[in-house]
Amino acid sequence: MRGSRSYTGSSSASSGADAALPDPLSGEKKSRARSRVKRFFTKLRGKLTKEQAKTEIVDERCVCCLDIMPAECLATMPCQHKYCSRCMKQMVLTVISEEGLFPPRCCKLDIPVETILPVLTPKERSFYISKAQEYATPAAERWYCPAATCGRFIAPQHVRSASSSQTCPYCSTKICSGCRDLAHSSRGCAPDPGLAAVLEEARLKQWKRCYDCGSMVELVSGCDHVTCRCKAQFCYKCGDPWSACACAASGQRPADFLAVLIGHTKLSRDQEAELSAVVTAILRNERLRDEEAANAKAKTEGTSRESKRLSRLSIDLLRRDIIL
Repeated sequence: MRGSRSYTGSSSASSGADAALPDPLSGEKKSRARSRVKRFFTKLRGKLTKEQAKTEIVDERCVCCLDIMPAECLATMPCQHKYCSRCMKQMVLTVISEEGLFPPRCCKLDIPVETILPVLTPKERSFYISKAQEYATPAAERWYCPAATCGRFIAPQHVRSASSSQTCPYCSTKICSGCRDLAHSSRGCAPDPGLAAVLEEARLKQWKRCYDCGSMVELVSGCDHVTCRCKAQFCYKCGDPWSACACAASGQRPADFLAVLIGHTKLSRDQEAELSAVVTAILRNERLRDEEAANAKAKTEGTSRESKRLSRLSIDLLRRDIIL
């Protein structure tokens, strides 16, 4: 019994001593668990922050109408300007009607088609694509229906080059491949009376016809340097391309003054460039001379003002000495 008591007591004592000692493995497990929990909450916090940023509504301003609206309602241009759908649509529809303004641009950068089409209705999209194809076709190769009730552009894929007649894909009107007017049974193409009337009206009103696309141009104001909607540049006075034109209206170019002095009625491009350089040098020298005269006058006036100030100061000092 004594032996059993002593054995039991020694066992309990030893177990108590073992329980009192720290277990190094259990502390390492706790630190690992804490680090896992910390990483879990860090990831969870990051996900919540991203979701919150996605759900937050950021308001921005349309550069055209200056209305403030959510950024998701604005279209971003290549130059990073933002337009609302209403202003974007209005700009596109305005540009479609004028070939010289096509395609739509912002800060001289073309707006991608992927940005344009979503703001248009299905009917406006088809019209935009048709106009883009029309403006991409050279002016000399464009076909239009001659019917008064149609007049639409005929895409190149609908034109049969080997056929003597064409058919409008929209109204089924027969078109002569020679004169591009209504199909006729006669062998030769008769002159178009409508075109002759327009040319006669242009002659009476002194309109000019573009040498590249044949469009009629009327000069309302400005100089004779005209840029057609097809981007061709010509002289409104003679109708020749601007790079080959040798005429100039009186007083419009610097060379006109010297041309009158030396007795020439017309000048070549090289002569005009030389005389323009001479006139520019003369004007520059006159401007420098005027600036030097103005500076000298200002300096003289400043000197006289300083002398008057010194004289008044000396008079004041003299009076003070007399009083004392």
